[in-house]
Amino acid sequence: MSRWNLKELRDFIRENDHRSDSSVELINAIGNIIDIFNYHLHTALTAFDNLIESNEASNPEHLAYILGATERQEDYEWAVLTSQANTISCIYTARSLYDVFSQLVRSQLLPEVPIEKCNIFTISKQLPTINLKECIDSLLAENSFKYVNAFSNVSKHRTLVAAGPLIDFSSNVAGVRFMEFEYRNMRFPNLWSKEVLEKSLEVKNGIVFAGIELNKQIISKQGINI
Repeated sequence: MSRWNLKELRDFIRENDHRSDSSVELINAIGNIIDIFNYHLHTALTAFDNLIESNEASNPEHLAYILGATERQEDYEWAVLTSQANTISCIYTARSLYDVFSQLVRSQLLPEVPIEKCNIFTISKQLPTINLKECIDSLLAENSFKYVNAFSNVSKHRTLVAAGPLIDFSSNVAGVRFMEFEYRNMRFPNLWSKEVLEKSLEVKNGIVFAGIELNKQIISKQGINI
C-alpha cells in the first residue's frame, strides 16, 4: 500500500509554522502508535506458532489442548491470553490513531475547534468539502471502523468483549474467537481473532490514506478556506 510520508509533513511544518511544536509532537506520536500497532499485530498473529501447526479444526492438537490433555497446557493458555490481549491492543491502538490524527488536523486546519471537543467525528463535520473530508467520511462509513469503534467503546466503558479458544467443525476453523456484542442498537457478529486483526489493520491503514491527503492539503494548499 501507499506510504504516508510523515517526515515530509514534519519538515514542512517546522519550516512554515511558528507554532510547530505541538503538531510535530502529534506527528511523532502517530509514527510511534503505528509501530506499536505493528508490534501487537505480529505478536497476536504468531501467538500459537510454536504450539500448533495449523488453525484447521481437524488438527487433533486443538482438541488435545482444549481438553487439557497435553504436557504444554500452561504454554497453550499463555498463547491464548497472548492472542486475546494483543488483538484487543490492536483494536485500541488503531482506534487511538483516529483521535491523535484528528488533533493533528485540528492543529493545522481547524484551530478554532477546542482541543477537548476534538475527535474524528467533529473533524469530519467541520471540514469543508475537500478530498481529506471525503476520505475521512469514507473511512467512518466502513464496516471495519464501525466494528473497531464499537469494540473499543464497549471494552473501555462497559465490559470486555468475551473471547476464548474454540473449535468450529462446521467451518473447519479453530483458535480464539470473540463473541458477538451490541453497541448503540447495532449487533456485531462472532469473529475469529484473525478476522478482528484484519479489521484493525484496515482501520489503521485508513489513517495512512487520510494522512496522504492531509500532506497534499497542507503542503500543496497551505491551509483551507472555510
